[in-house]
Amino acid sequence: MLRYSGKLGKRRVFPNATSQEAKRQKNVKPAELEVMLGNMEEITSVFCYPAWAMVYAYCLRSNDVRRWYGALAFITSVQYVLGTYANSS
Repeated sequence: MLRYSGKLGKRRVFPNATSQEAKRQKNVKPAELEVMLGNMEEITSVFCYPAWAMVYAYCLRSNDVRRWYGALAFITSVQYVLGTYANSS
């Protein structure tokens, strides 16, 4: 998991123990790891914001609020399953 440092201005992400272990095995410098995690965050935001906007627009067009909560629950459960699978590998 990534966590926010709590400082205003520029954000700093801290890798969890699994990332630190991978860093030690691959001889990745902490600064390089931080840049890689920042790049991954930027790439996911490029794809996620439009995807959430499409889901939200679909739910607005259908005039059914329950679809928004259903989509939110579905996407969150998929994220949980994929995260569990990634951590077990």
